[in-house]
Amino acid sequence: MEVYLIRHTTPDIAKGTYYGQTDISLPRSYEFDFDALKKKIPRKFDAVFSSPLSRCRLFARELDTNVFKSDDRILEMNFGDWEMKKWNEIDKEPFEHWMNNFDSVAPPNGESFRSLYTRVIEFYDEQVLSGDYDTVAIVTHGGVIRALLNHILDIPLTKAFSYELDFGSVTLVDKNGGWAKVNI
Repeated sequence: MEVYLIRHTTPDIAKGTYYGQTDISLPRSYEFDFDALKKKIPRKFDAVFSSPLSRCRLFARELDTNVFKSDDRILEMNFGDWEMKKWNEIDKEPFEHWMNNFDSVAPPNGESFRSLYTRVIEFYDEQVLSGDYDTVAIVTHGGVIRALLNHILDIPLTKAFSYELDFGSVTLVDKNGGWAKVNI
């Protein structure tokens, strides 16, 4: 089975803002981004799974499939009290502690990367691996894609940010982790 991990296109928000689970819209030019993204993927999928946030769901709904499901478990990381704050508005000491221990430490009232990883892998095992699919699209967020790659390729969680995932990127993997092509 081929699994296409598709990161949403660039959201309409100032750079340097933590927006995790906040439902941020896309800029008016999103259709041009969608056209470019469609050139990287198959015309039809056996199943399409999407984060419920509009920045993912808008594109996912444009994909041709017989099975479409939105799932809260593939929401981006919950940044808690840091949602909608700029990086430079967050107290330096707790921010640095989180940055150095993101896998096990959560932002205040948020979740750690390990918590995100746990819910994402539960989704993947239940929805993707249990289905009889040849091609699957998962339209979601950078953190979710990193968690899936860590799981599929057996990469330690502490290495989740060692590879780049651009907005509108497509990462293709096989379900057994035999290979991955990042940013195709």
